[in-house]
Amino acid sequence: MTVLNHIRCLFHKNCCFSDLFLDDKFICSALEPPDKDLKKEFPVDLIYKIKTGNSSAIAIPYGQYELGLRWSASLSNKYIDLKDRYPEWIVKTNESEGLLLPYIKDVPAFEYIMYHTGQFDYHTKGCPLTRQNKIYGGYAGSREAFIKLMTKLYEVREDIFAGNAIVNIEKKYVA
Repeated sequence: MTVLNHIRCLFHKNCCFSDLFLDDKFICSALEPPDKDLKKEFPVDLIYKIKTGNSSAIAIPYGQYELGLRWSASLSNKYIDLKDRYPEWIVKTNESEGLLLPYIKDVPAFEYIMYHTGQFDYHTKGCPLTRQNKIYGGYAGSREAFIKLMTKLYEVREDIFAGNAIVNIEKKYVA
């Protein structure tokens, strides 16, 4: 079983930052919308009410989820230049070609939650954006962090394809 530990550790009004670990080894950081302390076990209608009651996106609930791969019509083609690195994760459709993205499955009241690149909180509607640091507004190194994450996940692709990979989202305050 492969476990991607997704630890939220730095909280701001407009966003939160997380650190991602695979086999207890740090991979990269992530930027997410603000944390509302939601848990996967909460009733879906409560999560949905809190989500839709906010004027901007919010972070997905804490909990354990299956990690999969998913095609995105709006994102996958942005990573086509990586097809030689991750050949098994390239999908060709009638209209385009692109990379399958790491996908957090079955998040209550959310759809299509994928790890991808981005600089600011307004670049996401709930998805974690890969980063090399936790400095808001500074250089994110998002693409480099994304490649690092994808490389580590590609090493455990058999577990992901077999449904033996999870994402564990937790909170840990840092001083």
